Amino acid sequence: AYVSGNASIEQGDAVTVEAIQTSNIDATGKGYGGGAAAAGGVVVGVTLTVDGDASVNGLASIGSDNQKVGNLSVAANATNDLDVESQVGHAGGLAFNGGTGKATVTANVGAKIGDANVDVAGHTLVKAKSTTNADATVKELAAGLRFRGVILGETNARGRRQGQERERRRVALGNAP
Repeated sequence: AYVSGNASIEQGDAVTVEAIQTSNIDATGKGYGGGAAAAGGVVVGVTLTVDGDASVNGLASIGSDNQKVGNLSVAANATNDLDVESQVGHAGGLAFNGGTGKATVTANVGAKIGDANVDVAGHTLVKAKSTTNADATVKELAAGLRFRGVILGETNARGRRQGQERERRRVALGNAP
């Protein structure tokens, strides 16, 4: 979400520029088998990359000397929930299993006021927020006279949060009586 260069918002009690990004992902892989000799594996991997930016760009105008806006909020919010589950099971005289689950989230979130003409009478808020929950679960069952299993689970979350504010104020100078 943005106010582009050369755009003008003349008046308002509260001006809000907000970018909202939300992801809820559930991924499940299943593998089962049986027999005299049973082997198998399940690999589940999910990678999520998101960007969310809210800005008032250079040369934009919000309010003026004569007509200030009440409050200004520039905010970017990202909320990501990622759940990866791998289920594998085999039964037999010889049973071998392998299961992996990997959840990776990269969230780049930013909020800024560029070199814009901003005249606000009340409060100015510039905020970037990213919340991530990533879970990887591996469930495995190997049953038989001889059995073996391998389990690997991995969870990664990384990102960038950035909030910037450049404030420009005009001061009128005059002669005191």
